[in-house]
Parts: sequence; C-alpha cells; structure tokens
Amino acid sequence: MRRLVWIGAPILLTGLLAGALVVLPDERTRAVAAYLVALAVFAAAAELGRVRRSRAPRRSAFEAALVRPPTPRARLRELEHLEHDVAQALRNPRDVERRLAPVLREIAAHRLAARRGLAAVKSPEAMRAALGEEAWELVGPEATFRRPLQAAELERIVVALERV
Repeated sequence: MRRLVWIGAPILLTGLLAGALVVLPDERTRAVAAYLVALAVFAAAAELGRVRRSRAPRRSAFEAALVRPPTPRARLRELEHLEHDVAQALRNPRDVERRLAPVLREIAAHRLAARRGLAAVKSPEAMRAALGEEAWELVGPEATFRRPLQAAELERIVVALERV
C-alpha cells in the first residue's frame, strides 16, 4: 500500500498539471511552479521518511548484553509432586496406597464418568470391566494395595486408564 502511494502520487500530480495546462492555458507558468513545489514537498517527505527509518534507535552491544535470556518455563508444581509420588510408590507399598492410588482413582473416576457415564457408586462392576482387573485392583473404591508396585505394572495401569 505504501509503495502504491509513493508511485501513484507523482503520477497524480503530473495528471493534475496536464489538466491545469489544458483547462487554464494562460496560467501555464503558475501551474508548472505549483507542480514543481508539490513534487519538491513530496520528495522531501519521502527523503525524511527514509532518514527517519534508517536512524531508528538500535540497542547498543552493552544494552543487548544486559538483557537476560528468557528463563525456561517453570515446571508445574503438581507434575513434580506426581513424579515424586510415583517414585515413592515404586519403592514402598504404603506410598502406593497413600499417595498414588488416590490420584489414579480420581483420574479413573473422571475418565469413566466423562467418557462412559459410569460412576463408582452406581456401577462398580461396569467400571471394573472397563478398566480391567489389574487397574481395578489399584483404583477400585475398596482397593488396598499391600505389595510394591513395579514400573511395568504401573505402565499397564496407565495404559488401561488412557484406553477408557
């Protein structure tokens, strides 16, 4: 758009000059003078814009060195807690029941309710069938987990929850 203005304005001025010369043949000198003044103003405005753009304020090397690079996004605190709970649950069966099982129960209940319309209170057997026996052993409403959890076992449970 800007380029069109810079090309079109001199053409328009020349057309106006030609029209003035045809309509007012006795005012030829004044028309040419007005044309030249208009072209000079237009050229001065174009040059001023070019100079202004070329002298735009730039950061010095010192200022650039003072700018700190963006810090990586802080990890979600909840994710860190969950990673800690998983690590603890892989070591100690009490942590499975105390830390990890409630989180997995909540995830299972939400996914089953949202995707299949199942509620633990109303249809525990349908939930058991949807999750599978291994996952139900850990996330069922009355589940108690008394042995250490293996990483492969946890992975299968997570896959069962994702399948829901």
